[in-house]
Amino acid sequence: MPEEKTTRPGNKNRNGQVVIRNTGLTGNDHVQSIYELKCSHCGHVHGANGSHIFQHKCPKCQGDATGLSLVATRDAKAGVAAFFGTWPDETDEDLLAILNDVRGKKASKEAQ
Repeated sequence: MPEEKTTRPGNKNRNGQVVIRNTGLTGNDHVQSIYELKCSHCGHVHGANGSHIFQHKCPKCQGDATGLSLVATRDAKAGVAAFFGTWPDETDEDLLAILNDVRGKKASKEAQ
C-alpha cells in the first residue's frame, strides 16, 4: 500500500512539521507507526504517530505534548535479532567481537 501524502518524507504540515521518515517503530495509536518529524521553525526532531502528522505541533517551540520516542525500547527487536529473528544468547557486541577476530586472522594470513 503506498504511503499517504501526509506521511510521505518531505511533506510539511500546516504547523511547519516536516516528515523525515517512517521509523518502523510501533506508535501508541491503533495500528500506527512512529514517524520522525523535524520542526521547520526551530529544527527540533521528534516522533509522532502517522495519524497525527497532519495536525502535529512541535513539542519544543509550539507547546504540543512531548513527541514520541525515536529510540526502540530494550525489549523491541533491534540489531541482529531484528535481522535474523530469534537469535542465540550472543549479544550484538559478542558477535562484533567474533567478526573482528575473524577479520584480524584473515588479514594476518593475507600479509604472510
